[in-house]
Amino acid sequence: MAGVHVVRTVDDAVALRAELVPGAHIVVIGAGFVGAEVASTARKMGVDVTIVEAAPTPLHAQLGRRLGAAVAAAHAVNGTRLICGAGVARLTGQCRDLRAGHGADRVTGVDLTDGRHLPADVVVVGIGGTPNIEWLRCSPLALGDGVLCGANGQTAIPNVVAAGDCAAWHDFTTDPTGASSIGRAR
Repeated sequence: MAGVHVVRTVDDAVALRAELVPGAHIVVIGAGFVGAEVASTARKMGVDVTIVEAAPTPLHAQLGRRLGAAVAAAHAVNGTRLICGAGVARLTGQCRDLRAGHGADRVTGVDLTDGRHLPADVVVVGIGGTPNIEWLRCSPLALGDGVLCGANGQTAIPNVVAAGDCAAWHDFTTDPTGASSIGRAR
């Protein structure tokens, strides 16, 4: 559906940038780092921004409730509307070419699970990501939810390390594989 974006690549960012015009209404789904950056940039460009987050505060899993509340306050000061504790039920749309004979071709809003409707010219979905490791499938690297490595980033291949969100390892203290880059930085 036109007007719905994810931000994974430079091309994604360029496509989104073209739609961030003063006075437009953008709904950002997810109040993580990508959502916060998109919201901040859009506000600076004169765009009306609403962030929808299922957790009680922005960055709740990464920062906890207290620091998440501070992030929420910063969004408010910036003029961003923040709706926490609500989920997305569906995106709504409009068919601009009735001859097309298929579903909506342009987003017009977001329906929340609590019954509210948010008008939207643009929607950005920032609800987590999966490392792009498809291009490594034919390599000798061990792969799982990312490039498998030790806690220091060393893969099973000498002098080859994995870093950032593509790196995955077993953490015996918390048991996830492929912890986020935040966890790795700690």
